[in-house]
Amino acid sequence: MRRAAKRPPGLSLDDLRVLASLEGKPLPRGPELAAALGVSPSAAWRRVHDLKRLGALGFVSPVKLPTGTCQCVTYVKINGAHMGGLDLLDEWIAKDPATIAAARVTGTYDYRLSSAHRDLRSASDWSRGLETRPEVAEVLTRFCDILFERHAYAAAILGTGSA
Repeated sequence: MRRAAKRPPGLSLDDLRVLASLEGKPLPRGPELAAALGVSPSAAWRRVHDLKRLGALGFVSPVKLPTGTCQCVTYVKINGAHMGGLDLLDEWIAKDPATIAAARVTGTYDYRLSSAHRDLRSASDWSRGLETRPEVAEVLTRFCDILFERHAYAAAILGTGSA
């Protein structure tokens, strides 16, 4: 028996967790997908099918941030006197869920971070927290209103050839 198609008004936190575990990688199949989602193979297939039908999951489908989300571009200068500063900050950045892109840069600053936050207050707190890290000498954060994003890197990430 087929389930009736229902389209919820938005994605639940559970939907977002599923998408976060799948995004940026080739979609696993069968038992591997079930194991990744922690459910039976048929439940995993239904979940993926539902997310595809909603338009939330495709070959590559970034999650659209809700209205009111605050995005930032932050430049960070390392404290040269702090031993191992780059390695420590690299580790923190890699684990930070708010950081959506990071690059080491040349010039006045050492890093350029792109981040997303639930609101302006949490973005400001995140930036202030970054300033308190001992390996950080200076932080410059700019709040952004993203006009558009082009995800031309998907083919390279997925290993499917040129974009």
